Amino acid sequence: MFGRLFGVFSVSVMLRFVRLGLNVLIIAMLGRYLGEGGIGKLLTAQAIVSVLLCVAELGFARISVRELVRDPADEHRTLGAIFYTRLMVGTVMLATLGLLSLGMPDEERLLLLTYGLLLPTHGFAELGSWLEAKGQIKVAAWAQLWAFFAGALIIAFGVFMKAPPLVFALAYVAECWMTAFFLMGRFHALGAHMSRWWWSSKRALELLRESWPEMVAQLALVLLYRIDTIMVKAMRGDAEAGVYAAAVRVSEVLYFIPVALASVALPQLLVLQARNRKLYEGRFADYFGVSLVISILGAAFLQSTAGPIIAFLWQGQFSGSVDILKVHAWAFIPFCLGVARTQYLTAESKLWANLPSVLLALLVNIVLNFLWIPKWSGEGAAWATLVSYTVAWVVTSFMLPGVRPVAVLKLRSLVQLPRLVAEVVRRVQAKTAPAPIEPPLSPPS
Repeated sequence: MFGRLFGVFSVSVMLRFVRLGLNVLIIAMLGRYLGEGGIGKLLTAQAIVSVLLCVAELGFARISVRELVRDPADEHRTLGAIFYTRLMVGTVMLATLGLLSLGMPDEERLLLLTYGLLLPTHGFAELGSWLEAKGQIKVAAWAQLWAFFAGALIIAFGVFMKAPPLVFALAYVAECWMTAFFLMGRFHALGAHMSRWWWSSKRALELLRESWPEMVAQLALVLLYRIDTIMVKAMRGDAEAGVYAAAVRVSEVLYFIPVALASVALPQLLVLQARNRKLYEGRFADYFGVSLVISILGAAFLQSTAGPIIAFLWQGQFSGSVDILKVHAWAFIPFCLGVARTQYLTAESKLWANLPSVLLALLVNIVLNFLWIPKWSGEGAAWATLVSYTVAWVVTSFMLPGVRPVAVLKLRSLVQLPRLVAEVVRRVQAKTAPAPIEPPLSPPS
């Protein structure tokens, strides 16, 4: 299974790495143009709306892939229930955001409402879930990449024309909508049609009964990821928030790797789960081992190159981001293990077990932010992130009953890791070894 996994994963990683790597360059260009305060306002508004988008998702993201894999015959009812429920909830949330933002400074309100346009349309992400369930990971990655190029052109034109920050928020919204458009084109090209989706209140309620703990957990998770930027802005101002957000955006370039790995691994592991339970658990332990190795290598790379990366991207600006990035880099390790843990809980229909872990970590993060941001600004927030991620994805695995099977798999992954590394080395050597030279034909006698 892992041989096929890495074959697909390599393409997905390449495409997503290109997109996210270029995104950092775009953020760097915006940072140099808007300055620390301007980029702070832009990224803080994006962080706030990302929290709202998590609510509008209703916890369906992982459940939809699982349901499409397990019961493809019912996909029209499942996709219809998910899509139209998200559409209705997102529309109500956008109207609520418009009311609650009354009285805010005009620039900040317009930024929030512009990003908020994604709330009603975020349900088109279900097209990506369908493609993922069908093993079309590369298609989704290409769609995101082409849409990103279009958004990048809008941003570059805006910088050239010295446009206000609102234009760059619109560029992000346009990128997301174009991604949905490209996914829809591929969806229809494969013979599927959104017109066949139909909303079933019964099916929607069935899915919501299971997904609401995941929604709460995901909300707490997104808050865990974004509350630091919001709190730095509230406690230290736009400029400090910009310095912090700049470092976070660099570190998050690597975060797509465990997410991409999960999107490829989960459908295959779900199939294996039904066929061979023992092999399934062994492969999941291997999955944890791969996640650990990737995370350590990624964290070490970011920590050792933080200075040159920040200097290259911002050319003398955002110098305070260096120390923040060095700390934030090590949060990549618990993040990777957390993504793998969530996939196991998804397969076992135990996503509810994530909730206590994330809520505890969020509480730790908020408390430490209040204590450390006034003293150390963004670097304090980075340390709070590292501690809270470790609490969420490592410590609680050994403490809470609902996730103790994950702790067993993590320990098993350490035992199996030498064998897994040897297998990977053997496969690499087999692929890179020169073909044997055939002896020349003997001349006829």
